Amino acid sequence: MLNATVLPTMPFGYLTLWGSGSKPVPEVSTLNATDTALTSNRAIVPAGPGLFTAYVTDQTYLLFDISGYFAP
Repeated sequence: MLNATVLPTMPFGYLTLWGSGSKPVPEVSTLNATDTALTSNRAIVPAGPGLFTAYVTDQTYLLFDISGYFAP
């Protein structure tokens, strides 16, 4: 479980997060932002071997705050 924050340098589209090594890439967004404002969203992302992978539509800075996990 984490909080994802984008600090866009230009108008931004969306951010998608998914577990590293898992395929296919999800067709859903984790965070949507249509302007240059700092925007955040809490997400539950299944972790892969390299934790997780991020895809962004436009140039931005990313900040992740891992806040917890679920044990098996």
